[in-house]
Order: sequence, then C-alpha cells, then structure tokens
Amino acid sequence: MAGEAVAAGQITKNIFISTKSFVENKTDVPGLGEEAYYGGSGLKAGAGLHILVNDNTSINISVGLGLGNDNREEHLADEKKLAQIILPQL
Repeated sequence: MAGEAVAAGQITKNIFISTKSFVENKTDVPGLGEEAYYGGSGLKAGAGLHILVNDNTSINISVGLGLGNDNREEHLADEKKLAQIILPQL
C-alpha cells in the first residue's frame, strides 16, 4: 500500500475488519490465516471466502457452482480446498 494510506491506518488488516463488519449472514471460518469468514454464495457484496493472511495481505476466493446453486456448505468446502492450496504459496 502507498505510504500515505499506511500512515492513515489503511492497512489491509484494518480494511478487512471494516469490510467484515458490513457483511450480513457471515460465518467465521477457523484455521485459515489470522482470521477468515464466509459471506455466502452468489453475486452479492461480501460473497465468498475472505482470509486475512497477515497485516498486509488478504485474499478472497469465490467459486461459482452454477446458476441457482446456493448450497453454502458446498461452496465453502470448495473455497476452503482452494485456500489450502494457495495459502502455503504466499
């Protein structure tokens, strides 16, 4: 992030926490990064798996399983599998 943004407290961790506060019906996901939550499936704001890796890094993973498939558990399971592949490579 740009030096001015960091000086103003706009580090990734703060943005992650702020964004999380606006997501409705989220589910905490333990065991991934410093903190993680699932915001549901679909094309709504906050959907997908959001992982805070450290103060300066976060990732978002969103998997589409087809129109009309709103199976939260299936979406989250696939997103967690991807996270377990991605996180060790960061």
